[in-house]
Amino acid sequence: FTMASARPEDAVADITAKELGDEEDEDPDARAKSKVKPPIVETMGFNLFVGFFIVLNMILIGLEQDLAVELTQEEIHRLTAMEKIQKRMFWYIMENVFLVVFFTESLLRICYLRRRFFGDLWNLVDLTLVFISMADTWVMAFIGGSGSLRILVILRILRMLRLVRFVRLIRMFKELWLIVSGLVNSLKTLAWVGLLLMCLLYVCAIFLTTQVGQNPDYKELRSYDGTIWPADVYFGTVLKSMFTLWQIVTLDGWCDGIVRHVSFRQPYLAVVFVVFILFTSYGLLNIVVGVIVENTLGAAQKNEDNIKATKERQRRKLLEHIKKLFELSDVDGSGILTAEEFRAAVKMPEVAEKLELIGLPIDEAEQLFELMDPTGRGEIAVQDFIASCLQLTGSSKKRDIMQVSLAVDNLMARMDDLDGKLGGVEAQMSTMHTQTVGFMKETLSVITGYDYSHLPDDLPPLQAPTSMD
Repeated sequence: FTMASARPEDAVADITAKELGDEEDEDPDARAKSKVKPPIVETMGFNLFVGFFIVLNMILIGLEQDLAVELTQEEIHRLTAMEKIQKRMFWYIMENVFLVVFFTESLLRICYLRRRFFGDLWNLVDLTLVFISMADTWVMAFIGGSGSLRILVILRILRMLRLVRFVRLIRMFKELWLIVSGLVNSLKTLAWVGLLLMCLLYVCAIFLTTQVGQNPDYKELRSYDGTIWPADVYFGTVLKSMFTLWQIVTLDGWCDGIVRHVSFRQPYLAVVFVVFILFTSYGLLNIVVGVIVENTLGAAQKNEDNIKATKERQRRKLLEHIKKLFELSDVDGSGILTAEEFRAAVKMPEVAEKLELIGLPIDEAEQLFELMDPTGRGEIAVQDFIASCLQLTGSSKKRDIMQVSLAVDNLMARMDDLDGKLGGVEAQMSTMHTQTVGFMKETLSVITGYDYSHLPDDLPPLQAPTSMD
């Protein structure tokens, strides 16, 4: 660290401020763009605010139909335009409030989006509805034609579909988003099922029109309840037969109202109706339910995957920033982070905050540093530390596996260190043995007169014990 700083963390802070200042000088436009907020008309709060007024407008339109004073035909022709407005003054005031809100919204969108506003079909439809409301409220109301165009404003409720992309980001509306997404994803399958059902209805309608609708017995003979059943009403034409078969598909009065009368006169057709119900009501319609459920579950899984991917991208960005801060803490630029540099770095508020954001508190980061430094040298590579942080901040299972792996690596490193020390002790013992044997052969044999020449010069290799005594 530098001599100008009294404490290591001050040196790191000085270096960090200097380097970050250099980065801002090098690319101020890029940093400025990253801080630019989206236009207010594209924010969630603005769209939810407009959506609230849209829904409130629809509610008041419905209440006006039930609660407003209904003018008689004589009053419609006798009263002037101002008198008509006075009889519905509250509703007219609310119309003006909503109109001002929606007109202001359109102006804001045009000001912020400019040409992009006119490239969006929803915006053009909305602007058209605003002009229709203006014509109905501010023009038609004073010439006696108010209300003729007001019903078209209800189409604004379709704009609520634009809020789906914002609603899906709110946890409270997660289930609503999944249902809507499942239905939208099922539209293609539903279209093919609907086409198959229409073909089946058409074929069966032709058959039943021939067998039932054009059968004269139904016009002359009484049915099982003693009345003449109007077969031509249900199966007189192909379109009538298709509508009747659709009624059977929905199981609405299909037995007593239709099938019993037909089977009383033509019993074999009861089998046709039963097979038809099994294939449509219990077959195709259940397939529709299954497809919707499958797509809803798929949307839920996709949503979870997107959330995980978003969190992973955010975590990697945070780790890249942390890596830069640690590299700035490495004064000599060797890529090796010493214990002193590491402690100084984690004391920085930026580093501590970002470690907390990735789910790695400072105490755990210090434990990770110790695990990655089994020999106790007090230094690790910055790249290795960031890679370990990335693995530790994953799922809980992955995190546990990573901790166990680091502990095993730490233990293996300590065992290797111990093995090296034992090897040194063994070498020292071998040297001492050689010196002892030489002393006994050269000196002690002369003093005692005993021959020590049979002793080996080197120690035999160590043998592991084979049994317990």
